[in-house]
Amino acid sequence: MILYNWPKIFTLTRGNTKQMFLIIKMLTNNEVPKNKRDPLYKYMDVDFSGISFLAHPEMLVYNSYKYSYREMGVYLALASARNLMDFKLTGDTRLSLEHCPLSDPNEHLIENRLLYSDDEYIYFLYEEVIKENTH
Repeated sequence: MILYNWPKIFTLTRGNTKQMFLIIKMLTNNEVPKNKRDPLYKYMDVDFSGISFLAHPEMLVYNSYKYSYREMGVYLALASARNLMDFKLTGDTRLSLEHCPLSDPNEHLIENRLLYSDDEYIYFLYEEVIKENTH
């Protein structure tokens, strides 16, 4: 699980979804820049801690080659609208449509393979708790 500051990430990247994902990947893998020309270098001294969260960011990073940066950007933006305390109390990774910051969430969900919804919630493909078989 990682905690991050979505408004800061969005502001620093100026909405560039590739840079947003680069920061999330850096936070997930605890990466440091290799040299001054590394794209991570400009984010090296920035504190990205916050109350937005991803329960299983490693799954998103590992499977990122399957998705566009736009899909991942919408995924991260909607994930940031979830309540951290609700997750800590219940383990629920869904986002209620009532709390969705988008006026028409279906417009963004139709083209996004990382998200799906029903009448009440938005579900995040890589956030669902993976239960291990104990038999």
